[in-house]
Amino acid sequence: MQSRFLQDKLKTNFRISTANLLAVGTLVIFAAGLYYIGAGMIAGGLNAVESRAFSSTNILLVFALPIIGAAYVVVLAKGQYKFAFAATVVAFALLGRTSRLGGIAAWDNGEGYTQVIALTHAMIFSLAFALVVSRHSIHNEFQLKVFIGMVAFATLGTISQLFTHAFPSSILLSVGSLWVYVAVAYIVFVLFEGFSGIQELATIVMLSLLLGVGLRIATTGQGFFAVTLSDELYRINGFAFGPSVSYAGYLTVAAVFAIALAMFESSTFRRIILVVAATLLVAEVASTGTRGAMLSVLLVPIGIAATRRYKLSAGMFGLLGLATIILWPKISIVLEARPIYIDGRVNTIPQWLERVELWRLNAPHFFDNFGFGYGIGRQLNHALSSSGVYTPSHNTFLDLSQQVGAAATLVLLGVIIAVVVRGAKESLLLKDARSRTLAMLSLTALFSWLFTANTTSTSLVWFYPIEGTSIFYITLFAVALISRSNKLPVNR
Repeated sequence: MQSRFLQDKLKTNFRISTANLLAVGTLVIFAAGLYYIGAGMIAGGLNAVESRAFSSTNILLVFALPIIGAAYVVVLAKGQYKFAFAATVVAFALLGRTSRLGGIAAWDNGEGYTQVIALTHAMIFSLAFALVVSRHSIHNEFQLKVFIGMVAFATLGTISQLFTHAFPSSILLSVGSLWVYVAVAYIVFVLFEGFSGIQELATIVMLSLLLGVGLRIATTGQGFFAVTLSDELYRINGFAFGPSVSYAGYLTVAAVFAIALAMFESSTFRRIILVVAATLLVAEVASTGTRGAMLSVLLVPIGIAATRRYKLSAGMFGLLGLATIILWPKISIVLEARPIYIDGRVNTIPQWLERVELWRLNAPHFFDNFGFGYGIGRQLNHALSSSGVYTPSHNTFLDLSQQVGAAATLVLLGVIIAVVVRGAKESLLLKDARSRTLAMLSLTALFSWLFTANTTSTSLVWFYPIEGTSIFYITLFAVALISRSNKLPVNR
């Protein structure tokens, strides 16, 4: 009995020591960030990471940083890890703005852009660290293989940076653009399990993007389908989720997840609320004017049909059709400005012809520099024959091969293919309609992002914010949770 008491006492002291370590480490990061910002303001402006961001919203964030830091430390110290992750992801739209206020500069490309390790990185790594010292581990065999694949991807990407960047920058770029997503994989696989985990992750992603939409409207004063003074479509951007081309991809993921949750719900009222949420997200997709994302929305009917819940699917099609009819006057304006074709007329769209040309020009460079690429931030830009403008590949994996090398890119492609193949096999064998719905539409969400990202200029390692890229990885890891052996989510 005395021995058991001493063991419990030692465990308690260990937890307290861990909490203190997390508290000190996190508060040091926040204090350093505040000192950096304050020093920059006193000196007459920030020139290392951007002074442009001092809007009223961002000034409020400066004063909120100590509160955010203290609250996060308390949550971790109490062991509320799932809540900490959910709060971090839902708050991405706010956290993304802090990278403009300050952080550790990883590398400056000399053209006015600096990649930084900022608050979101600190929160993700702090949570992963807390889980490690609490001795949490990944128990599912397939998920462990996916995690090992992510470690291999980050390791090969780091080796690429050591060959292409100076040592300090290579380490910082690797930590901020590669290893942070290994931490995300670890967190997801430890904290979330089966279909209940997929449901929770879908809800978190949907709320994160909805908050992003609300914050964009509140801070810019621009609603959906905004136009310029000359009545041309104004392509909105997502701030923490990147410019319009990448923002649209993450919106489609959230919209598909909203539809998945609506089909899972048994309450008619909640189902209608979720369909409204999906409609708002699709309206935001159209407001970006991104053709790839708008085309990827066409995958949704396929995903809904694949659930084999025909009566519910018919009702869902009816609700979505009604929403389309209501929004059609605005959507037609977008389609007039950014026409979409799925037949031979696609060859009349200059941007489509430019995409094909860019893929043809970039494909031969997949194995450049002996497979090490050119380094993060040093992707190739080719001149378009139509305009002479130098443009990146507009394909996520061609871009990735140039920045982290062919070997790392092939490993990530292998991870994605393995997750998709297993997820599809498990989904097709599921007999329960509700679990099949979550599985099929999670796959649809992942496919919608992959389609968008490989037809637009979206990078997984450079320029585009960590918050947006994390949405892709969370979606990928959610699909990896699909398994016939897992329990069904509770029908609330």
